[in-house]
Order: sequence, then C-alpha cells, then structure tokens
Amino acid sequence: MGNSYSQYFLLVGVIALVSPVVASACAVVFYARHCNAFPNAEDRISLLAYVLVLLVCAVIAFFFGLEYGIRWACSSPSGGNLCGLAGFFMSGPIAAALAIFFAAAVMTFSRRGQ
Repeated sequence: MGNSYSQYFLLVGVIALVSPVVASACAVVFYARHCNAFPNAEDRISLLAYVLVLLVCAVIAFFFGLEYGIRWACSSPSGGNLCGLAGFFMSGPIAAALAIFFAAAVMTFSRRGQ
C-alpha cells in the first residue's frame, strides 16, 4: 500500500465490474417505462431496435474508454508492461455502461410523435 493510487484501484475495479450490470438493469427498467408510456405497439421502439442501438453505443463507447484507459495508464514511465489492461478492465466497461445508461434514458424519455 505504498502507492496512493492503490486505495482507489480496488474501488474503480469494483465499479467497472458492477457498472455494466447496473446499466443493463436500468435499460430494462427504462424499456418497461417506454412500453407503459406507449401502449400501442406501432408507436414505441421495438425491442430489437432498442437492444441494437444500446449494443452499438456500448461497443463504440467501450473502444473510446479503452483508448483513454490505455493512454492514461501507460503515460507514466512506471506503467509497466501490463498498463494496457486498465483500459480493458476499467475504463472500457465504465464507458460502455455510461453509454448504455444514457442511450436508454434518451430513448425512453424522448417522446416520439409529440
């Protein structure tokens, strides 16, 4: 525990592990609200389109988070040879979870046809 970042490493790791699950649960709740707001099937977004949009947003955000995490972790000379894993296991999943949450919220709370 000599490094001041080590206390935050575990916290960010847990957040990165839990955030995609929480974002997916929020997306399910948001879609249920969307279906309740639009009882007519012709007026609402189909489940397939909803899932595909969330998947595309999550993949794009994951790669941006991956790029950011690798640049951040490998920017110091003491980064080591495994510094790139921070992008894969921390910033990438967090960015994907944020994209899922915000895309689901936008699709749920934007009212089509009004």
